[in-house]
Amino acid sequence: MTAPAGDAVGPLLELDHLRMLFPVREAGGKRAHVHAVDDVSVAVGEGETLGLVGESGCGKTTLARCAVRLLKPTAGTVRFGGHDITSLGPRSLRPYRAQMQIVFQDPQGSLNPRKRVGQIIGAGLRLAGGGRGDDGRVGRLLNQVGLAPEHANRFPHEFSGGQRQRIGVARALAVNPRLIVLDEPVSALDVSIQAQVINLLDDLQEELGLSYIFVAHDLSVVRHVSDRIAVMYLGKVVELSPAEELYNRPVHPYTLSLLAAIPVPDPRLSRSRARHAVRGELPSPIDPPGGCRYHTRCPAATDLCRQVEPPLTVYPGGHQAACHHPLNVSSADIAAAVRSPASSRSAGPDLPAAPGPSASDLRESAAR
Repeated sequence: MTAPAGDAVGPLLELDHLRMLFPVREAGGKRAHVHAVDDVSVAVGEGETLGLVGESGCGKTTLARCAVRLLKPTAGTVRFGGHDITSLGPRSLRPYRAQMQIVFQDPQGSLNPRKRVGQIIGAGLRLAGGGRGDDGRVGRLLNQVGLAPEHANRFPHEFSGGQRQRIGVARALAVNPRLIVLDEPVSALDVSIQAQVINLLDDLQEELGLSYIFVAHDLSVVRHVSDRIAVMYLGKVVELSPAEELYNRPVHPYTLSLLAAIPVPDPRLSRSRARHAVRGELPSPIDPPGGCRYHTRCPAATDLCRQVEPPLTVYPGGHQAACHHPLNVSSADIAAAVRSPASSRSAGPDLPAAPGPSASDLRESAAR
């Protein structure tokens, strides 16, 4: 049984108004829900890398797992190759499983310690209809990710962290996927090993035409691997932009703060650059604030931000941001901005985005 090829035109993966709520019990037995992902719409094209960034608890890993249907979303639609797979059961999903794979953050925890590497990689081949698993194919996959074919006879604990992550990549490649979710694949590795794994992923994408969803905290890494970057905050996408556009001209104040947190190796340059620290604590995802969810920590917040949720608005350069007071945007750009169809819902009446403070104004406000 094989999955339909899908439409020749259109994104490979589409997430439309996706929501993921987790039921919890609060003190006193009261039922509530964690709003892990709340009304997110993004798409990934063939051969494209979409970076997902944000602080811990923002929902990026949950969104990625919903994308490959490891989690069934509470609401919204997941389309793969033009086909709706949101509500498919395990049997109906099987043809799509081979086309959507995931590489987990912790390679040690994601590899069976009782199995040899050849068995771990060969399991995917067997499940995909390859019989008992082709030892020659396993050897070629290991060679493809920079390991030796004889490593198939070793156990995971005999490898370094970077080598284990390569084994995870080889396991994902075993079924010839079209999309791979990379859930912080280099966060636990040394910097030199990170570069090797990133180069490996780039080479594989160019060779095999893969699409990636790259989940990470390190924005300096995401910049080098992503075509587009989605910035998430408390379950929502607050900014979506081509990679270089986002780094050169951030529109949302939260994105500016994330970029300012990237370490600079030159101490003198680090001391001289402006500070944009995010103030306060992350609000509870069980009871997120109304209006703009970032208003409790934003130095530029106004009453409009507290009362009305900003829509994801399209600006020049393919830039989208959900902010009533966007940075680095001219009055003409604001006047010409068109609302994104992917975020038509608003917490209040339709209001135009007011010209906000400049980056220098925001720095002065943060300093006060």
